[in-house]
Amino acid sequence: MTHCRIDVREFSISTNQGTFMQEVKKKSNRQGRGGDGLHRKRKGGSWYFYHGKKPNGKPNELSTGKKDYNEALAYRAAYIKRSQPMRVGKRTKFQEVAQNWKETRDFKSKVTGATYLNALNNHLLPHFESMAVRDINADDLRNYQSKRLGENGDEATINLELSVFRMILNRLELWQGIKEDFEFFPSKGFSGRPWQQNEVDAVSAELASQKSFWYFSFAETILYESGMAHKQCRCLRRRDIDLIRGIFSVSRPTTKSPNGVRIFRMTAKAREAATELLEEAKKRGSTEPEHFVFPGTVWGGGKRVLDPTRPISNFNFAWRKVRQCAGIDPKLRLQDLRSTLATDMSEVGINPLRAGQMLGMSEPVRAGIRNHSLLAKRADMQKVEHMRNERAKEYLLSQVADTSTRDDDLQVDEWL
Repeated sequence: MTHCRIDVREFSISTNQGTFMQEVKKKSNRQGRGGDGLHRKRKGGSWYFYHGKKPNGKPNELSTGKKDYNEALAYRAAYIKRSQPMRVGKRTKFQEVAQNWKETRDFKSKVTGATYLNALNNHLLPHFESMAVRDINADDLRNYQSKRLGENGDEATINLELSVFRMILNRLELWQGIKEDFEFFPSKGFSGRPWQQNEVDAVSAELASQKSFWYFSFAETILYESGMAHKQCRCLRRRDIDLIRGIFSVSRPTTKSPNGVRIFRMTAKAREAATELLEEAKKRGSTEPEHFVFPGTVWGGGKRVLDPTRPISNFNFAWRKVRQCAGIDPKLRLQDLRSTLATDMSEVGINPLRAGQMLGMSEPVRAGIRNHSLLAKRADMQKVEHMRNERAKEYLLSQVADTSTRDDDLQVDEWL
């Protein structure tokens, strides 16, 4: 009689190992296998990895554009292999390193790639191609700036071209020796301006006439009345809204305030908007203290559904539509509401330090005067609210007077 012996312990280890490998393949939604260098930002999203550094010295995060783990792993390996910096000797020409950069560089979009290659081929290469890359210094870049200005080049365009140059040298670790002695042209971007009363009224009238974006009316009111930043507003949770004390408590990890929380005082209009917002958000599934009152969306059942555990990405789409329908300045931004409140505070004589505290600036508040400070904030916000109400009344009366004058002129013309 033949006996068949089975090593139960070995079989158990083999089974456990197989189960373990299956668990490894199903590794958490944010982290790949140990040492593979991959990570995710959200469950089911694309895999990311770090490679190299940005010009400011921070790690450069890249997206594989792949949701499958094995495809992302292969993409990362191929990217690292082809992005190895070429060896640069004393006589290596800029044309050689530029060609290597073009062959190995991955662009996030075709438009970006076309813009960078246009700057390189049409402007940078004709000027630097015959120069030894190790001999290029800050004076050469300044000469390039002067030459391009003589060709009627715009300062922003020249900055873009030299940004491409910086990418090439930074990859070769040669930019560090130049950046200390060189400066780009200062940015001339639109820095914003306070809203005018007619713009405030136009937006309010447009929001009252349409219900396409249920959330935007509340967001605009809260931003205008509190001076809260756009990102802080969209990340508000139910627990951050205290109707009893009349405050918004913004507790983001990146906040600059000493105790990690920014406090924004409510006006009467802000309190009314916050009350209605909580009710509307509750209808859309935001019921827990940790839930966001401006919920984001996720794919579910072949369509997008609201998810109160995630905040809305931004208000930009709704804002562009409302701004276009209201017929106001296309450059006007939601962030400018913060400047509008700061301007109104200065008009009613509020101290700049206190105004900074009210807007959630990083100025520390002393513990000994905390209660007095909160009382002062409430009184100051009442001043701002009163001033805004009076200004709105004056604007409305002026509009009525203009209309009456035009009607009177029309009657006189008809009589004549």
